[in-house]
Amino acid sequence: MTICNPPSEHKRVDVPHLAIIDRDIWNAARQRLDSRQTADPSQRASLRRRPGLLSGLTKCGCCGASYTSLSQGRLVCAAYREKGASACDNNRHVSRAEIEQRVLEGLRTRLLAPEAVAAYVRAYHAAWAEQASQAEDRRRPLTRRLAEVERAIERGAEALLSGATAAAVIGKKLEALEIEQAQIKATLEQLDSEDAPPVQLHPRAAENYARKIEQLQSRLAEAADSTEGADRDLIASVRDLIQRVDIEPVNKSRGAPVRVTLHGDLARFVLPQHPPASGCALVVGGGIEPPTCGL
Repeated sequence: MTICNPPSEHKRVDVPHLAIIDRDIWNAARQRLDSRQTADPSQRASLRRRPGLLSGLTKCGCCGASYTSLSQGRLVCAAYREKGASACDNNRHVSRAEIEQRVLEGLRTRLLAPEAVAAYVRAYHAAWAEQASQAEDRRRPLTRRLAEVERAIERGAEALLSGATAAAVIGKKLEALEIEQAQIKATLEQLDSEDAPPVQLHPRAAENYARKIEQLQSRLAEAADSTEGADRDLIASVRDLIQRVDIEPVNKSRGAPVRVTLHGDLARFVLPQHPPASGCALVVGGGIEPPTCGL
């Protein structure tokens, strides 16, 4: 049976010659650890690395898997890396810096080109007009029925006051009519809220955004590692324009160049107050494809 002495009787002796780590190194490490633990939440958040310009946005154009970091600033298809050629035969490694610069150039010269933005706005206006027409087709019979219900409620109230019909019978009919009236009004209010006016884009908006992208191009490396709010906001604003980036070799020959296809979301740029789902996508690859809207 083991009997432990009380703590007051314990004896402690320093044995520095048995230390695995030098005392100065230990103290320095403890001091650095303590400084991190005592930092306020905003400081600790700034120590965590933010998403890079294309983090989570690069995809393999052959199989659809993510293009992920390999080493030394290189990207590779995740399916090929993890499962081999049986999952995907795209074994091309690419430079992250090169892909980022090509994407920024595509954003600036293609996606935000005046003709591309104008085509997007025209498509949006056409879709809005179609949506407004459909809403009016739904609104017309509802408005007509609402008028009929309100007249019936008036007649029922008059009959109830005059005593011409039993109150129990009139009361049930009035209750049903009032429920229908409330439902119709709610539907009409919803249609009115969806009937937003078409967007009017400032003529210099695309030019101003392209200038932001030029600024990011010139200092991408330092901005990516920066914890400054302005740099992070700049990267975030550019990421908002990108849905995904597809990377694939142009052919199967060794050393063949890669094709980079940028799928941009101009809805974030043209319609910042609208959710991402209510917009059109433009593709920058061999050319800009006709936009498809889903409002």
